[in-house]
Amino acid sequence: MPKGGKKNNNDIPQRLIARYNHLSALADEEALMSGMRSVFDNNYIEVLDSLSPVDNPQFGIYIHLPFCPTRCLNCERNSHITQDSKKIDDYLELLGKEISLVTERIGVGKRINRLHIGGGTPNYLTEPQLAHLVDMVDRNFVIDDATETSIDANPKRASATQLDLLKGLGFKEINYGVRDVNSKVQHAIGRVHSFNMLRDVFDITRNIGFESISMDFMYGLPAQTIESIESSAKKINSLAPDRIDCFAYVRSTSKLPHQIAIDSNLIPSRATKLAQFNEIVSVLTESNYDWIGLECFAAKESNLAKAKLQNKLKRDWIGYTLHPSKNLIGFGVNASSEVGGYYAQNYLDLDNWRKSIEENRMPIQKVVKLADKDLAKRDEIINLLCNPDLTQNGSLLIHNLDHIDTGKKAASFRHAMYQRM
Repeated sequence: MPKGGKKNNNDIPQRLIARYNHLSALADEEALMSGMRSVFDNNYIEVLDSLSPVDNPQFGIYIHLPFCPTRCLNCERNSHITQDSKKIDDYLELLGKEISLVTERIGVGKRINRLHIGGGTPNYLTEPQLAHLVDMVDRNFVIDDATETSIDANPKRASATQLDLLKGLGFKEINYGVRDVNSKVQHAIGRVHSFNMLRDVFDITRNIGFESISMDFMYGLPAQTIESIESSAKKINSLAPDRIDCFAYVRSTSKLPHQIAIDSNLIPSRATKLAQFNEIVSVLTESNYDWIGLECFAAKESNLAKAKLQNKLKRDWIGYTLHPSKNLIGFGVNASSEVGGYYAQNYLDLDNWRKSIEENRMPIQKVVKLADKDLAKRDEIINLLCNPDLTQNGSLLIHNLDHIDTGKKAASFRHAMYQRM
C-alpha cells in the first residue's frame, strides 16, 4: 500500500509473491534436473535434423559466458572466477565447436530473431574476444536488422571504448547488473560502484546509440531497509532505464558457500522483503514505469509497455518481447535449449561440458520431452504473467498457479521463466 493508506491499482497479490519469493535460478535448476526423465540423445538430435529444411524456424540463441574477475557475495549464477585470459580463449574455442555440432544438424545460415549473451560477466572479455565471439555467431547464423540483440554487462567494466565496440558488433540492448545503488548494500554484497559512475555509464551508453538500456534491481539484500529501497528506487528512476528487472535475493549457503560471508543478521525477513517490493512498485509506477510482469517494469513509452496495454506482450526464456522465439538453442556451460517440444540442459560444470565437446558430442546432460499438457500449462503461466491486470485478475492467476504441481514438473516452467540471466 502506498503512503497514506490509499490503495494502489498495482498492489501486489501477496499470496502470489509469497509463493514465488523463494525462487532462485540454482534451486529451480536443481529441482528441474532431478525431475527430468532422460531420453536417448538421438530423440533430440532427430528434432534438430528435422529443422534443417525449414526456411524460418524462428530461432533464438542464448550464449552463456560464465567468467567473472571476482565473485559477488550474493551471486547465485553459474560463474567461474579467473584472471587468466587464456582460459576464456579456450572456452571460446570450445564454444565455436559446440555451435558447429548444432549447425551440422540444422544447417548453417539460419536466421535468428533473438540473440542474448549472458553470464557471468560477458563484458569481462577483452575486445578481441568479444569480436571473436560475434564472428562465430555471424559465420553460423544470420543476424539482420530485425534481430533483437542484447548482452549482460557489469557497469563498472563498461568503458566508452568497449561500449562503442559492442554497438559496432550489432548489440542493440545492454543489460546492466546493478543490484542496488545504496553504498551500504553494495559493500555488504561486495559489488561496489558509485552512483555518479553509474550515471556516467548510462549517459555514455545513450550517447553511443543503444536502442535500450535495462538493469536489475534486487530486494531482500543484506542491509536493505524499506527506506533505503525507496531512496534507491527514486535514484534508479532518475537514471531512466528502459526496463528494470526486479527480483529477490535468495540465500542458499549449502549450495553457494560464498554466501556465508554475508551476515545473516543483515538479511531482511520475508515480510520485510514483501514490503520492500511493494515500495518498489509504488515508486516506479507513480513515476514513468508500468509494471508489465511479475518481476519487470518498463518505461511507459516503451514498446513493451505498449504491448502490455494491447495484451500483446510475450515472453520466452530470454525475457519479455513482442516476438518470442519458437525454438531456443543455448550454447555454453549451463545453457538450456527448447526445440520442437524437447527441453535440453547442458552440463552444469565446465569439465563435463569441455569433455563432451572434445569428444565431438553435444554437451547435453539430460533431455526431457514435454507433453502437450506441460506445454499448455507453461504457456498459460507465461500468458497470465505477461498480460492480465494483477489487481483485477490476481485471484485468477493464483488459482491457475495453485492447480499446477509445485514439484518437479512445475520447476521446469519456473526455470524457463526465470533463467535470464
